[in-house]
Amino acid sequence: MSEFSAKDIDLALQYAQYSLFEASLGKEGEVIFQRSPLPIGLSEALTEEINFVADYFQRMVFEGDLDPEDPDPRVPDFDDPLAEINFKLDFYKSEFTIELKKSLGVTNHRQINPYAHALLQHSAEVKANQKKR
Repeated sequence: MSEFSAKDIDLALQYAQYSLFEASLGKEGEVIFQRSPLPIGLSEALTEEINFVADYFQRMVFEGDLDPEDPDPRVPDFDDPLAEINFKLDFYKSEFTIELKKSLGVTNHRQINPYAHALLQHSAEVKANQKKR
């Protein structure tokens, strides 16, 4: 059970769905992240939770933790690292929503994507058929 009210969780998930993330360069050449302002009226605890997850998401994108081992054909090659970061902030934004749901306790933390689920189901069916023989 979550420590936050259903209304707060709904606001947080709406924020996750509609928020925008962007990176820019500071005066010293450092990467500065900006994101949409949080909705008014959120509790301090929920604000801290959203900010923590958003910071975590930005760090994962910046460090390449979300990049697949093999190149993804949907991700173009970039000459500008900042353009690449901004593309990936948008491309992987669904990961922010997933991490926020896990943090708020409103989803199974072991949730897997549909493709992986289908592969596991097929594997189980193949094993079951082999046992029948």
